[in-house]
Amino acid sequence: MASPQENPPAAPPAAPQAPRSRKVLFGVTTGLFWFSLYVYVALLGPHVEAAGASHAQVGAVVGSYGLAQMLLRIPLGLLSDHLRHRRAFITLGFALSAGSALLFLLGGSVPALFAARTLAGCAAATWVHFTVLFASYHRPEDFTRAMGILNAANLAGQTTALMLGGLVSGVAGMGPVFLIALGAGLLGVLLSRLLVERRDPDGPGLDPTHLPALLRSRILLAATGMAVFQQLLSFSTQFGFVPVFARDRLAATDAQLGTLASVTSLATALGSLAIGTLLLPRIRGREMAANVTTLLVSSLCVALIPLGGSWTLLLVLQVLGGFARGMTFTLSMGLAVGTASPALRATAMGIYQSLYGLGMLFGPVLSGALSDRWGLSVAFPVVALVAAAGGLLMGWLSRAFRKADPSAPRGGARPG
Repeated sequence: MASPQENPPAAPPAAPQAPRSRKVLFGVTTGLFWFSLYVYVALLGPHVEAAGASHAQVGAVVGSYGLAQMLLRIPLGLLSDHLRHRRAFITLGFALSAGSALLFLLGGSVPALFAARTLAGCAAATWVHFTVLFASYHRPEDFTRAMGILNAANLAGQTTALMLGGLVSGVAGMGPVFLIALGAGLLGVLLSRLLVERRDPDGPGLDPTHLPALLRSRILLAATGMAVFQQLLSFSTQFGFVPVFARDRLAATDAQLGTLASVTSLATALGSLAIGTLLLPRIRGREMAANVTTLLVSSLCVALIPLGGSWTLLLVLQVLGGFARGMTFTLSMGLAVGTASPALRATAMGIYQSLYGLGMLFGPVLSGALSDRWGLSVAFPVVALVAAAGGLLMGWLSRAFRKADPSAPRGGARPG
């Protein structure tokens, strides 16, 4: 039998869509947020390694970003739903991003870098509030499309940041890169105050009695599982050890690492945008099957990375894998944000985004441990195998859910 949260009572009529200008401002703000967090990420692994860290320690620093999100996103989602307020948390996210950049600028030891990256994870925990506020600008049936657009803005900011970071670092070192991140964070604090809060002050607030049903939501669990393995791939490779692999194996320069990261991020953005705006009508009702397929494609691309003896082959694998990961992530997010009623939407996203932090944490930690023992040529295929097996398991569980309850949704995001 479906949980109450999967078949919610009829909701009041949705508010009309927000004006286009409001959505554009939100997209620009979103891009700036991720720019501030990612302008140094293409070089983070080599930067930590240059501070004297082992590959296991590099994995710990990179993974601390996910650990902070795991710990904070559910409490922040609960607090936001209780207050029925999102914009203040977005401002807080920019402030924390600026603080993280300042710590990176001032600290050169491995513990200091760990603390700075942890603070960046605290900032990224406020992504819950970006997604929920932007969803409120759209009708419920448009949630997956909205998430595709929002993810594209997210990844556009990342792409620009990764390219610029590589170019600046190649000329002037990492100090100016961290200064750029600091400036972007401070600018975002000001820009975020222009966002329009969309809430119903007389509407229902957080009802804690609904939480058990939300935690049993089969759609939310399946979507979260797919996102865990997608993030495991991303943070083991693009935001973890691919830059280390490219520098050690191919003698890549800072500018080349920035190019590799930004092109991969652009491919991810295009995948997200394609699934959210072009392909969704063709796969309606089969989103979970599409999710599994795209995750398998990206896993294969990761498994083949050790064969990347040339720059061109590594670039092709990263672009194909990034495009597939963008599709996976948007499908998963659309499923998750449509799971809950409006009063619980930030909490649902907090659960979803907190749990996919498992992939952010354990992906680089696993890769680093495997690499220290057997090398990255073993680490990449093992991580790919774990992700592929996890994706197939989520697909099987989704089918089992539908057999147990034929009335449950087949994978599309349902209005809250």
